[in-house]
Amino acid sequence: MLERLEEPLCPICGHPTVEPVECCAACRRHRPSFDSARALGAYDFPLRDTVVALKRRDGRCLAAQVAPLIAAATSTSFRPAAWLTYVPMAGKPEAKRGHNQARELSLALSEIVGIPTLGTLRLTRYVKDQGQLRPAERASNVAAAFAPRNRSRRLAGLIDGRDFVLVDDVLTTGATASACAAALKEAGAGRVDVVTLARAIHTQKPS
Repeated sequence: MLERLEEPLCPICGHPTVEPVECCAACRRHRPSFDSARALGAYDFPLRDTVVALKRRDGRCLAAQVAPLIAAATSTSFRPAAWLTYVPMAGKPEAKRGHNQARELSLALSEIVGIPTLGTLRLTRYVKDQGQLRPAERASNVAAAFAPRNRSRRLAGLIDGRDFVLVDDVLTTGATASACAAALKEAGAGRVDVVTLARAIHTQKPS
């Protein structure tokens, strides 16, 4: 049975805490570039299987099925946003899979919350699969790896001063989401909130 993440949560990264806090220990040590992160549930059964299924070639239809659940669980994250956007994939993996699951989730969420999706970011260099790396290696793997898709005045005007919701399938350490948020803010974005289907839960709750 699916269990939604419930308060108390860290106001920044969305990880469960023992009691209400202004900021969890992990965020005090390394403050992410995003302003908040919220997820439907823990990266465990059954959401772990759902994340895997989203990455299959037929995962597009599944995105539309889970989007209402994500929207309901993370509704406060959408209030200030002008745009939804998503974590980009490298060209070859996306071509092999046939889709980017983060983009599919973002498009499905747009239909529900009434906020359009804007493709804003691209990968600027090769990055290793984060799932194959230790937590300490993930931040350096994606550091400065994202940038605006192009340098057009139109895209710059759509980003500048606007608040965004960044969509992805799962948040583990938050390194990828933080790197994407940093790129958006460097391009002129205002607030960047993160919404995911699932998020990893540490053995000991940070406080």
